[in-house]
Amino acid sequence: MHGIIFDQLHEFTTQTYGREAWTAMVARPEAARSTYFVGEEYPDEELEGLLSAASTLTGRSRDELLEDFGHFIVPGLLDLYGVLVDPKWDLLGFLEGIEETIHRVVRLRHPGARPPRLEATRTGPDQVTIVYTSQRKMCFLAKGIIRGLEEHYSESVSVSDTSCMNKGDDICIMIVERL
Repeated sequence: MHGIIFDQLHEFTTQTYGREAWTAMVARPEAARSTYFVGEEYPDEELEGLLSAASTLTGRSRDELLEDFGHFIVPGLLDLYGVLVDPKWDLLGFLEGIEETIHRVVRLRHPGARPPRLEATRTGPDQVTIVYTSQRKMCFLAKGIIRGLEEHYSESVSVSDTSCMNKGDDICIMIVERL
């Protein structure tokens, strides 16, 4: 997992739960270290350890934390990758273009990076179907990012699942519909 995610998790935790929460998380046995660098790569298990520690400390599930975290990181990701975003896009256009723009560039700049594969297809004038595949099974992070994009684009959408890896399916399929 790329260090930017750990850096943003630190920011999310301290802003949402306080500096003491981060200190408590990294002190737990599930955490591998207390410091992460933006330009480095870290094992996925370290993020899972931090999520487990955060879940224990906050009483929130991994999926709830991932969704809130996804919502939180949107401004930072847009600051970092916003130059790749077509100004003509709306929220659904952004979802359609993310794989070929942002994820492609992430993979080129950081050969070890493995963002999820997102096959986003316009399935109606106000609907995009996303096929999400990743061994990390962090579709709730993607749902949180969609929530953050709602704010960025001042649009409202609903997100529903037709399949989910966290429920035993092979892939996640999300239907995003403009309200």
